[in-house]
Amino acid sequence: MVDRKSIKALEALKRKRAVAIGKAVDDFARRRSKRQGLTTGEVSRMLGISRHRVVTLFDQGTLTGYRHPVKRWVVIDRESVEALAKESGIELSE
Repeated sequence: MVDRKSIKALEALKRKRAVAIGKAVDDFARRRSKRQGLTTGEVSRMLGISRHRVVTLFDQGTLTGYRHPVKRWVVIDRESVEALAKESGIELSE
């Protein structure tokens, strides 16, 4: 049988986790509104490559951006896409 102390401790942990997730989502929204970020789908259409390849380039550090703290979405900085296109001789399609 679970005692009341254990139940209260678990409830406190759940509240702390909910607050931490809420802060992370707020931070993501703030950064998304400040930056000119692009989704992996937008970048893949611009460069003519697959979305999976975009994520791979992000993971390798070729493209810069950030991940959503909870949902793990990747948001790519427009400047890094333009730099990669220029370096590779790819014409961007908007």
